[in-house]
Amino acid sequence: VSKIVLMALLWETMRLHANLSFANRELRRERANRLTSAEAVVASISHEIKQPLTNINLLAFAGQRLLDQELPDVSAAKKHFGEIEEDAFRVNQIFDGFLKFFRGGKQDWQAVDVNALALEATRLLGRDLDDHGVTTSTQLASGLPLVLGHAGQLREVILNLIQNSIDAMAATTNRPRVISIATSRLGAGAIFISLQDTGPGIEPGQLARMFDPFVTTKAKGTGLGLAICKMIIEQHGGELSAASNKNGGARFEITLPTRAGRSAGAASPCTEGERLQAIR
Repeated sequence: VSKIVLMALLWETMRLHANLSFANRELRRERANRLTSAEAVVASISHEIKQPLTNINLLAFAGQRLLDQELPDVSAAKKHFGEIEEDAFRVNQIFDGFLKFFRGGKQDWQAVDVNALALEATRLLGRDLDDHGVTTSTQLASGLPLVLGHAGQLREVILNLIQNSIDAMAATTNRPRVISIATSRLGAGAIFISLQDTGPGIEPGQLARMFDPFVTTKAKGTGLGLAICKMIIEQHGGELSAASNKNGGARFEITLPTRAGRSAGAASPCTEGERLQAIR
């Protein structure tokens, strides 16, 4: 009897030890996941605010030099300081957008003009476009319906896609570096946005993982830009996809439900023919 009792106690001790080890492993895994999530949030914010902060630094330096001249160019300096104010406001919008994005809420959604966002994005990245010898071509449909969403978040999506195209075309020397942006209606309750570049395109093996978190082909990339872009578009009820053109270059396509389409329910799905017509 004593041997049986001893064996039962040993078995119970081993079982409790195994359960305790499993619980400790789960706690360590949960802690690691939380740290990874925190790292992802920090990396995401860093990725988004790097460009406007760099712009603020350059504009402040240029403005100071204009004022330090023997004959200060006050008018040009005021223009630079006005641009600094715009970039500072944009940084504030980025933080506000991230807060709402990670909370998953739809607060402060408003009617958004996608054409205006596209033009604003090209203006904000004007210096980067010029520095890299990139020209932009826009074909924006007139009378495009408004979409319902967070203007700051949608603008950051377009900015990210344009910046990716700029980076992708950095090594392009055998043809002009061009980014083409087009908008059009798609079906009864959606709009279509296309961004194409003349870079090297996307490798077939990379297409399937383009929007996966922490997947990047850049030496100093975080691998979060495209993943966040896709999450933002999907949170707005739309879709974001990527493709490689036959004649070279990458193409990103966005579909978003219009304000009217959203109020009537889900936007009616478009056919492949409608999508191709929108691209053309």
